[in-house]
Amino acid sequence: MASIEDGQVNHAEFTTDEAHAAYLIGRLEQKAADKTGRSRQEVRPELARTIGIAPGTIENLLRKRIKAIKANVYQRILAAADAALCREMSRLEHERKIIAAQADRFAQVDMGAVEAHLEAARAALGREA
Repeated sequence: MASIEDGQVNHAEFTTDEAHAAYLIGRLEQKAADKTGRSRQEVRPELARTIGIAPGTIENLLRKRIKAIKANVYQRILAAADAALCREMSRLEHERKIIAAQADRFAQVDMGAVEAHLEAARAALGREA
């Protein structure tokens, strides 16, 4: 079964839209709870408002009490999950660009420092570059 922690999802594991919706709701809830430091139950009403569904619908999905999910509810959950993934990808890409720029800057600074130390060592030994 797919786990929330590893982020790896085999969509063949979801035999129904209800199972997939419950998985996505679980991930969205866990992400919101981790971000705010609150429990999943505490973030549920806010998540429901954001998605545009009732908190009870989320509860019923998670407890597998829904036999058939309505198409518009499933679509809203998919859209919320997609938006959350897009935000995460954007945040990670921004972070990657910052780190890459810092790595390039430090690589250039390090090379300059190495060359300066080599020059100083050569001068101390009485050799020219």
